[in-house]
Amino acid sequence: MERLYSGRIKIDDTDGFSIEVPPKRNLFVIILILIWIVGWVKGELFAFDMLIESYEDGCKSDDLLFYILYIIGWTVGGLFVIRSLLWIIAGKEIIIFSKDQLIVSKKRAFLSPKVYDLKEIKNFDLNPGTDSGDFFGVRHNMDMLRVESKGMFKFNYGKKTIKIANGLDENEGRLILNKIKEKNLLKGD
Repeated sequence: MERLYSGRIKIDDTDGFSIEVPPKRNLFVIILILIWIVGWVKGELFAFDMLIESYEDGCKSDDLLFYILYIIGWTVGGLFVIRSLLWIIAGKEIIIFSKDQLIVSKKRAFLSPKVYDLKEIKNFDLNPGTDSGDFFGVRHNMDMLRVESKGMFKFNYGKKTIKIANGLDENEGRLILNKIKEKNLLKGD
């Protein structure tokens, strides 16, 4: 018999209203990223060795510039993947409805919190099609690497559509949306 899903989210409505949404985790993706990081470190060390060796051999400045730019690009790419790994393993999106603001922060994603004026939020609702699967979950697994949210919820904020709460099941989204409406937390709708 299928085990009953109890959910991954934490809702705290004792003092205000906050939701903690951890990203969906997939052990296969985590292992794959760890293996990639080992190769990345080897590539980083090799590039540094090449740079030092070229410098010591009196290499042309164009070649040195290439090695420096290569190392910078390689490092930025690797840091992006390491940030994504930290997000998958230990990250969580925290959504807080305060008196006048909606605050969305992503812990362990190295991003600053986004703050929205509740009076300016319009059409807060479920984001249709967010929870769709695909062949062997390939698209879902690639989405886990993204820290930015595709989100179970969407709302209009000025002329922009904002999406929050990535990784929620549609049923969890409905539960949260009902609680938000019960508590009358949205001023603009």
